[in-house]
Amino acid sequence: MRAVVLFARSPEREAAAKRMPSAAPLFRAVIAAWLRAAHAHGALPLIACEPRDRESLAAIAPRCERAWIEQQPVPFGTRVADAASAAFVLGFDAVILAAIDAPPADLGTAFDALERGVAVIAPARDGGVNFIGLTSPNRALLEQLAPRRRDLVALCREQLRDLLVLDTTTDVDSPQALEAAKRERAWRGFFSASSFPMPRLHHVQSGVMRHLPSRAPPA
Repeated sequence: MRAVVLFARSPEREAAAKRMPSAAPLFRAVIAAWLRAAHAHGALPLIACEPRDRESLAAIAPRCERAWIEQQPVPFGTRVADAASAAFVLGFDAVILAAIDAPPADLGTAFDALERGVAVIAPARDGGVNFIGLTSPNRALLEQLAPRRRDLVALCREQLRDLLVLDTTTDVDSPQALEAAKRERAWRGFFSASSFPMPRLHHVQSGVMRHLPSRAPPA
């Protein structure tokens, strides 16, 4: 069973945290892309977020089924390790852990590798990791993850014996990174000449205990 654990804040909070308030529609589009890509590859999205972000995140691509993992106020690496453990406890055996500052890319290749027992990373251009795919919880590795740590690719190469390294993509965490992303293949389609794209709206199922919501909001 496949899962994508998506670590997310509301698009507005994500943009504010990165001092790019006008980028909220971009992060909304990236979240929608992750939800749809997960389903396209037979994976359930598990959104790891704080309770205050859940309503905003539930409104994005709402036709996409998803489940929820509540984030606790603990260090970042512990949060990642806890969410990974929760996914494996739920019975998933191929788990991708991702953030919302880079789009999904090569998920088919990643899940194929996981099914062969090979771990996967998608490097960020700054030395970090945009997503990591595992077949078992690896707390020793995940607890070492930290925002803006620049040696995560090297760390994963050291600690994961069988590892597939995918293409490098910029993660948008600054205005400079945003400009770099506009020139990359993985980001193609996320930018228009004058504004960021808005995702299409669909219907949702929510919960790690999941439930069907009422109708989608009007377009």
